[in-house]
Amino acid sequence: MPSNKIESPTNYASRSPNFGRETDESTKAETEREEKAEICTSLSCIRCSKSVYSVEKLLTKWSVIEQQFKTDQNTKNRITNGIVNTSKRLEMYETSQQEPTLFYLAGLPSQIWYNSHMYANEVSILENRSTLDVFKREFMNVYQDLNIGWVANKVPLGGWYLFYLVNQGVKNEQNCLKCPRIVETIEGLTSAMLDCAFGNVVFSVLLPGTSIARHCGPTNVRIRCHVPLQASKGYYISVAGEQQTWQEEKTLVFDDSFYHEVYCYGNINEPRVVLMIDLWHPSLLLREREMIKKLFSPQQ
Repeated sequence: MPSNKIESPTNYASRSPNFGRETDESTKAETEREEKAEICTSLSCIRCSKSVYSVEKLLTKWSVIEQQFKTDQNTKNRITNGIVNTSKRLEMYETSQQEPTLFYLAGLPSQIWYNSHMYANEVSILENRSTLDVFKREFMNVYQDLNIGWVANKVPLGGWYLFYLVNQGVKNEQNCLKCPRIVETIEGLTSAMLDCAFGNVVFSVLLPGTSIARHCGPTNVRIRCHVPLQASKGYYISVAGEQQTWQEEKTLVFDDSFYHEVYCYGNINEPRVVLMIDLWHPSLLLREREMIKKLFSPQQ
């Protein structure tokens, strides 16, 4: 990997209103973060939307799909229950640490972290030094100005910026044109979650002082992969209470339907940068993937 470090943009503080608040405000935010997961109000967010992916609409859609695929009774029941029961927040999960917000498919093996053996082909590509050099080079090309192609997510403290190549299954064509080698690489991964509303491919930049509130992802059929491009010391991720940190040239793969949060400690001057890629759960059959893709098709 190139030895040069990625610096925080010189104007990030002016566009990160929470950065640098006083200690008492920081403490208050930390307390709120521990008590309650952050609630998103975006109507287009699959994790939170109650209209686009309502139970009624999903069941109507599923009635057509299950006939097209001529599903057996067990599959029909699993997916139907996943739609209905998840919405009711029933005590159906294996642990209280795992509460996907939209769709829980019972019967999938459940674990927090995934080692390289479970995604051997993907990891061998994503941890390849030449691949990482390309990723970092294309990242630097779009990192010059956070006003172009980037979006800011709400966080308790600091700044969290995202550059989407795929956002909830929809390709951002303008952004993809700026990162052609990354797009080519991701599209070559057999487990990449593409053409599904649960799937994202995005640069994620955390600025010094940033924390991300405790939350769960929308589903357990998705596994999230972080490819660190700059693993600055002092940043940590906790998934179901198990803490890890990022290391360059080492992917971090976890089930984000478990509660997770991000925080940092110490005198940090550099951002944390990862390429985030969503993958299909390794135990899903190809036929099951296709049904879920149709059920949760992207909203154009």
